[in-house]
Amino acid sequence: MGKLETRSFFIQEKYLGITIKEYYEIYFKKRMERNAYIIKLINEVLDLSIYEVDEIEMAKHEINEYINNL
Repeated sequence: MGKLETRSFFIQEKYLGITIKEYYEIYFKKRMERNAYIIKLINEVLDLSIYEVDEIEMAKHEINEYINNL
């Protein structure tokens, strides 16, 4: 671990009052929740059932285009 990373972790512990492990557990949980909401939104807004298995790149393009326009 480099000096900058070590300093960053120290600052997180000092100012947030939580350990590095606790910080990343919270971060991971929030990230997973956010991803679940994004997937739900995409499934509600976009009809991806029109794509065949071999058209995955086109489906990815449609998803990325939708997200970029938000």
